[in-house]
Amino acid sequence: MKLRKMKRSMMGFSLIAALGVSFFSTGTGVLPTVKAAEREEAVTTSEDVATSSDADALDVTETEEEILVEDTLEVEANQIRINAANFPDENFRKYIKKNFDKNNDNIVDNIANIKSMEITTAPIYNLKGIEHFGALESLSCDYIGLTSLDVSKNTALKMLWCKGNKLTSLDVSKNTALESLDCEYNALTSLDVGRNTALKSLYCNSNELTSLDVSKNTVLKDLNCGSNELTSLDVGKNTALKYLTCDYNRLTSLDVSKNIALESLTCGYNRLASLDVSKNTALKMLWCKGNKLTSLDVSKNTAVAYLNCDNNDFTSLDVSKNTVLTWLSIDSNITADISNLNLSRLEIYVPQVKGTIDLSGITGIEKYMSGSGWNGNTKKLTYGLEIKQDGQYANYNMNDRVNLILSNVGWFSRYQKCDFYKDLYGNVTCKYSNGNPVINEFKCDGTYTYYFQLDGTAMRNRLTYHPDGEHVIYFDENGHEVFSNFHHVEKSIAGEAVDDLCFFDVYGYMYVDVMTYDQAGQNLYYVNPYGVIERGNWFEFSDTCVWAGTTNKVGKGYGYAYEDGTLMINTYTYNWIGRYVYMQGNGHMQ
Repeated sequence: MKLRKMKRSMMGFSLIAALGVSFFSTGTGVLPTVKAAEREEAVTTSEDVATSSDADALDVTETEEEILVEDTLEVEANQIRINAANFPDENFRKYIKKNFDKNNDNIVDNIANIKSMEITTAPIYNLKGIEHFGALESLSCDYIGLTSLDVSKNTALKMLWCKGNKLTSLDVSKNTALESLDCEYNALTSLDVGRNTALKSLYCNSNELTSLDVSKNTVLKDLNCGSNELTSLDVGKNTALKYLTCDYNRLTSLDVSKNIALESLTCGYNRLASLDVSKNTALKMLWCKGNKLTSLDVSKNTAVAYLNCDNNDFTSLDVSKNTVLTWLSIDSNITADISNLNLSRLEIYVPQVKGTIDLSGITGIEKYMSGSGWNGNTKKLTYGLEIKQDGQYANYNMNDRVNLILSNVGWFSRYQKCDFYKDLYGNVTCKYSNGNPVINEFKCDGTYTYYFQLDGTAMRNRLTYHPDGEHVIYFDENGHEVFSNFHHVEKSIAGEAVDDLCFFDVYGYMYVDVMTYDQAGQNLYYVNPYGVIERGNWFEFSDTCVWAGTTNKVGKGYGYAYEDGTLMINTYTYNWIGRYVYMQGNGHMQ
């Protein structure tokens, strides 16, 4: 226990004595009041505390620790004291104090009302103390340096994100309410999700898993277990799956015949000799490159827009039925007719060559190539020459296996020494003046702001966090960050499909827990604590809701929102139990 240095004064000692408490630490911060008789019987050492019946006998040197008088006070059942005993990690303790010490008294009040934590302060090596927050439903602790994580007492958790740490084990057996688990980029050697039957999304990629059993996770919609050491994967029971990523493993077989809802399948760089996707008619993306496939039938996959099947062992591909294809990656020695396609990007995987690349087997390739390096008559690409591609040049060195990228890329802006391009598929990319791609950065083209991801493309149709780690922002279907406007959000931060209406302010920050008018000042909207505008239902205003741009609280009560999100005001109606009520001008039921 830390001790506050106290002067030898009757007033200081009398304060301690009047409290009638022991200085023994209980380890919980909830210290009981000790009666005088009990205090007399207590056995203490000189290291615990100095005692005397005379204040002048109290002798505290300058080297002794401070006495925290506050630590001797009792806290209520729904409180927890912020101290080193309860929160040993200093940075975690600082996070708790900053976010939950509302009265600045080193006490967290109303623990049962705390539902969410987003911890970004690094480094934090352990979250000891998290067990006190039993009502927690959402915990995000990505990239903070955790070496261990115990959430066994957080049984109400629905979302747990702990990616990018140093975890070697993770026990979620007690977290049976979990719907979303993201533990990617750790060092896990095993993961048991057998009791997490409510899971809808599981991201456990980039670990060291040798096996994964998801047979009990029957409502799973999104599974990413790529970049592990899996030798088998059974998804036969996961009939709700829409997105499956299992690339960079050691799979020799993969049965997806029961997964008829699949829209995206990424199984590249395994050891698959065959792949049957005939039952997966909803597929929009298929990425199966780098396997040992001797054939691939995509005739039933007429919805596929993205197909990457290069670096395999087959030499012919029929894409005549795949008329919506916009992105295709194939081997250079393949026989294929692409004349009926309108591709925005064509990638050709090229083996090591000397002199020329023979593309004679690919019918219809002419419209994707131009420049002095292309000989349209013989369908051969001359080694080492520059290839002009609709506004940009690319010098392909054919000394090794490469991807020859032929795309309808159009330059559209130059701003602050950066060039911006957009292909027919709508993907925006950006390059510095030296030709290097912009990645993992925000850039403005002079009009709109984009965020360029690790693959070089601008983020689209996606919520994400602002670099400050606190505010949420949104990029629309064109990759433009949304400012001062309402917008329908199609994907959550976790990448799950949603249909939410949200509002983003002049800084691009998503409104959360506010009441606001539209730009005309006529229609009233309520944005709930999750940042979603209530629509088509009765709802309860939160007790922390404020009017937009102010600190004025709206006040608790009930309201009704139409399907377009506008609140019912200044009229009579029947509420959800059939009672005739009046809806006031502030949207509250009278």
